[in-house]
Amino acid sequence: MDLPHLRNALVRLPQSKIPQKYKDQAREHLEKHAKALKIGEYREGAEQLTEETIEYILIDHEERISELE
Repeated sequence: MDLPHLRNALVRLPQSKIPQKYKDQAREHLEKHAKALKIGEYREGAEQLTEETIEYILIDHEERISELE
């Protein structure tokens, strides 16, 4: 599977009108390809942002905005 088709399939899967059981199976299958191609959350160096990290980023941005005002 090539990269453009894989990305398209991953994005369009939730829009499909197939039963959820088959969507889950398809997503699992597509994610195996994504992992093999190291895209999305499977790319090298990809980090999952924790809720704590996101909160820190938001607070930091709010502080910077306050400084500019």
